[in-house]
Formats: sequence, C-alpha cells, structure tokens
Amino acid sequence: MPVRAPTPCWPRLAVRVGAALVLLSPLGCRERAPERSADRAPACRTIADDAMAGRPLSAEPGAPPDVRRMLRHIYECQALATDSETWCDRVEHKVRMNCLARHHFFHGGRKAPPGFAWAPVMGQGVRLDCLSDDQDPRPAPAVCDALAAAISEQDPKKCAPGLPTTGWCQALSSSDPALCPDKDCTQLAIRLRLLKEGGLELVAREGIGQDRISAAAALGRPEACEPEVETFLEECRR
Repeated sequence: MPVRAPTPCWPRLAVRVGAALVLLSPLGCRERAPERSADRAPACRTIADDAMAGRPLSAEPGAPPDVRRMLRHIYECQALATDSETWCDRVEHKVRMNCLARHHFFHGGRKAPPGFAWAPVMGQGVRLDCLSDDQDPRPAPAVCDALAAAISEQDPKKCAPGLPTTGWCQALSSSDPALCPDKDCTQLAIRLRLLKEGGLELVAREGIGQDRISAAAALGRPEACEPEVETFLEECRR
C-alpha cells in the first residue's frame, strides 16, 4: 500500500474572527522540520575550536550572523574553568555583567573551606545581575544594593515590599526555592541550598541547569565545558 506524503501546512487559510485575522492550517498537516545546512557544519566546528582556545573568531563563510550570542555559554564556562574573567570580554556587551556575576560567584567557591559563608557571595552575584544591561525595566542601584544586603545577611526582614525584586529577595534571603516567582530564582535558591550543604562538589553533582556545568568547571575540570560546545554546534548548524 503506498505511503501518503504528509500534508504540508502551507498555504494557510486566512479567516476573520471579529476584528482579528486568524490563519488556519490544513487538517492533519505536519510542519516540516527545519533543515540544517550541511555546508555550515565545518564553519561551526572551526568557530567552536577558536572560541575554546581563546583565539579571535575567523570570518567563516556561511556562519550564522548571531554567532557571538550563541557562544556566550562557552565563554562563561571557560571563564570558570580558567578562573579568568577576561573571557567575559568576549560575550555581547549587554550580557557581560551576567558573565561577570557568574564568574564572581563560582570563583569564590573554588577553594572554599567547609562552612564557607556562601550567602554574601550569592548577594554580590545577584547584585551584579540586577545591575546588568539586559534588565527591563532596569532597577535602581539602591534596589539592587538592598537586595544584595538581604541575601548576604540571610534576613528576609530587609526585603523592601512592593518592588519587582521582592519575590527574589524573600526566596534567596531564606534559601527557600518554594518562595521563588520564576525558574531563574529557583535555580539560584537551589544553588545556595546545595552550596550550604556540600559546596561546589554537591552543585556539580546535583545542581540544575547550567549550574552543574559551571560548578564542575570552577572545580578546574575543563572537560565540563564540552556540553556547552555541543549545544553551540547544534544551534549553529540549524
């Protein structure tokens, strides 16, 4: 029995519903998966190798125009693996403060003794994130300072009510992920709790998201950055 080709989703039918124009796809259609450019793979590999080695990026034909954005997590990981914040100069300017914040935080834990006071390190790292250029709207510096103080001292009473940062402040000043308003806050609260319980080693084993990679890199394990390379190559080839 012959196999029917999947029904394409184009062209779509435009139907007006009230004041809105709605596009309807044919019944049973299947969107085509995005095709990868076979010619782009060698360029992506060269760019990844240059990035990992700290070399200037070569102008590879066929490379995506936003390749610098894609390389952000490789550079952040290398900053941790080499314990050098100069890698953060390679990321896009608008996220440079985020890179510095991550380096500042995990740098403080490379040789942290048992019982290390992680909360002040978290407070200063969150302050740098708060002041970064990619915040919209951007909080006033005084708001970021107050947030950092509450987290550093682990004192929820210092959280100012009615501010955009209040949810984060309450959660991180008490190391309680359940109080977080979003996933970024949850990741930080879990990171702080794990650090208190077992330092970077525990984060490298049980951390969530990028934290697991960052902790392993900060412990001086350059191979920890390989997943970031694979993620870049996957995105770059699309």
